[in-house]
Amino acid sequence: MNQQQKIDKLAEALRDLVAVLSRDLDGLKLIQPELRQAEQALGCLDIVDAEVVTWNGEGLPPVGTVCEYRCGYVEQPYEFSQCTVIAHFDGESGKRLAAFTYVGHDGVVQLGRGAPSLFRPIRTPEQIAADEREKVISQIAIDALRGSGELINKEWCANLHDSGWRKVQP
Repeated sequence: MNQQQKIDKLAEALRDLVAVLSRDLDGLKLIQPELRQAEQALGCLDIVDAEVVTWNGEGLPPVGTVCEYRCGYVEQPYEFSQCTVIAHFDGESGKRLAAFTYVGHDGVVQLGRGAPSLFRPIRTPEQIAADEREKVISQIAIDALRGSGELINKEWCANLHDSGWRKVQP
């Protein structure tokens, strides 16, 4: 099979996949047959039946994993959004990448690809609360510096926060 035939088969397989994804947002189980056709057409994807696999955040998330990926660009701050990994493949550089689906800002299911460093496990409510606490404590320190012109010990700010002190708008 020459290069153009491979490209044509890839384009056909991706069109089929997008058609299935647009039919069913929860479609991991429904898209498995179409993904297998794409795998056969491309000969380079690792696609397995979706099983619940514990992933510790290192390396690529296993196929079928629901996790978060880092997205954004210069005009929009980087943040993490939820995705479902649907395949692994070798990128143009030879590095192993993950293909994933996600719901874009316009509500449309889209396909993406990424290296291991862009993914993380879904955070627990405790981790989210701890991150929010750190943001508030940092803001207390910034506000105190702005008001007094002196650096304030972050531990003091944490104690104020944990004691229930909150910024009130006049």
